[in-house]
Amino acid sequence: MNIERARQQQVCHLAVPRLLVEAPQRVHLGDVDRHKGTEAEQETKQQGQCANSEDSPWPPEPVGRCSSVFHHLPACSQRSVLAGLWCCRTYTPLVAVARSLFSLPLRVVGFSIGFFLLIGVAGFGFRSAELDSGSFAPTWLIVLTVLALCTLSIVATEFRVLARITGVEISHRTAFGVSVIGAAANLLPVPGSAITRFVVLQRAGATKATIAAVLLGGALAWLGVAGLIAGAGLAGSSPLVAAAFAAGASGSLAAGLILLRRGGSSTRNLGLLIATELTLTLVGIARFLAVAAMLALPGTVRETAALAAAGPASAAVGFVPAGLGVRESLAAALGAISGLGGAEAAVIAVVDRAVGLGILLPAAAVVVAMGVRIGPEVG
Repeated sequence: MNIERARQQQVCHLAVPRLLVEAPQRVHLGDVDRHKGTEAEQETKQQGQCANSEDSPWPPEPVGRCSSVFHHLPACSQRSVLAGLWCCRTYTPLVAVARSLFSLPLRVVGFSIGFFLLIGVAGFGFRSAELDSGSFAPTWLIVLTVLALCTLSIVATEFRVLARITGVEISHRTAFGVSVIGAAANLLPVPGSAITRFVVLQRAGATKATIAAVLLGGALAWLGVAGLIAGAGLAGSSPLVAAAFAAGASGSLAAGLILLRRGGSSTRNLGLLIATELTLTLVGIARFLAVAAMLALPGTVRETAALAAAGPASAAVGFVPAGLGVRESLAAALGAISGLGGAEAAVIAVVDRAVGLGILLPAAAVVVAMGVRIGPEVG
């Protein structure tokens, strides 16, 4: 009896992770907990579930094997699996992030490099910058909190515009929740934001080719808009660098608009996306200015605007999660060129990231607690 119970527990431990990870969207609550009907009916039902859609974001995997293992589990383990599958279908963005763990080794290396780079830049900035603790103005934290929340809302609006370009509609609640979860997951060694956005758009009805073109076009458009503003900020201190920024940013923006056009975007949606990216960039500059004011650091609007390209440029480095350390390094380099000062720019970028994390992580916890569903929800 004890040997049989041990064998069942071993089967349970081996099967539960595979069921939760491999078949969260294809094993349905009403299908795996029914034992009625003939064996032929059960086989027909399993074959129907095994059919993998062309647009499925998950790799093809036979459901019949998972179902067979499931029926050999003890009753208590079956209930646990069903509860886990229900959670996976409810918090599908989190499942999408879990899927990306298969590329974990490479992402861990990138995360490690970014983390140590961030520590090094922060150490350089706080050692070299002229900081006066007596001039600290904590009231600016309120302004930074509001601006950080505005950033999350703008990112959600950007996602809705991109979804509209692909031909689907996403509710603001879904867009906000997925954007928050994706941004938080980007801090881990997983490409959370890209995967969650892809899954949302695909389940809403968009095709893979359209999604890929539109997401890439949106990223290039953001980089182009931010690069043009950064070039304008560098014009007074280094005209040659500013001209190079303007040329590169113009090419990036043009490539992004072409991709979006091929994705089926109308002129109105293109204008709305550019306005959204411009707003996102200006809010980022305002956050830098607020950090500088809070720490009593020098810096004009022109000098701080030069840091605008650090965010999208670091996001393009997919090897490092969330551009960790890369964004701060680029900000330090751009600050040194613009006249703000490399150490001062590094401190501003590091503090801005810390404040952003202080808002993002609680927001992600609230979103997960409320539940985020992916589907044809409009609004």
